[in-house]
Formats: sequence, structure tokens, C-alpha cells
Amino acid sequence: GAAVLLALLSVGGFEPAVDRCAACGREAPRGKPGHFDLARGLVCSSCGGAGPILRGAVREGLVQASAWEQPTACSETELAAAVRLLCGFAHAHLGKELRSWGLLDRYLGRSSAA
Repeated sequence: GAAVLLALLSVGGFEPAVDRCAACGREAPRGKPGHFDLARGLVCSSCGGAGPILRGAVREGLVQASAWEQPTACSETELAAAVRLLCGFAHAHLGKELRSWGLLDRYLGRSSAA
């Protein structure tokens, strides 16, 4: 789920920063929480980071997924919430919802209930 979505965003040139600040490029400490801006990705507090906070384990799970590793740092429920943020990120850049959003949302709803 998350790895495929991150790969598709990357192919389109829209991959969000999950391991560094999207504004200043400073590497984010592994396992630490961070603000996820729907327009840019991870943004540090020094650069005005606002928006939803990704817990350290969730951010680490996204870093793992972006490297095509099995996300072991966070739970399925947390990863589903992170995928919803990635979909919001995609929507912000594409200007429209993904056509498959309904199917993805139903799938995420099931995995969130686990």
C-alpha cells in the first residue's frame, strides 16, 4: 500500500519528503515525530512545520516503505492513517482525487478496524 503509493508519487515527480525537511533539506532524526504538510511533506519546526504530526514510528514506517522495505516500525492502523495523508498529498498536487480513492478508502477502513 504505502510503498506503491510512494513509488507512484515518485514516478510522477511528487514524492513527499519523509526522511528530511522538504523546505531546508535537513535530515530528520530517525524515529522522531514530524509535521506533515500536505503540500510539501515533512517540514521541520524551524521552517514553519504545521499540520498533522506523524509519530516517529509512523514516519519511520513511511521511510521503510519508500525504500521498499516492509514497514515494521508502526501498526497497520497507523500505516493506514499515513496512507490517507499521502492520498491528501496526492490530491493537493494533482488537483483532483485519485479515481481509485473509493476502493482504497474501503480497504483502509477495513485495515483501520483491525
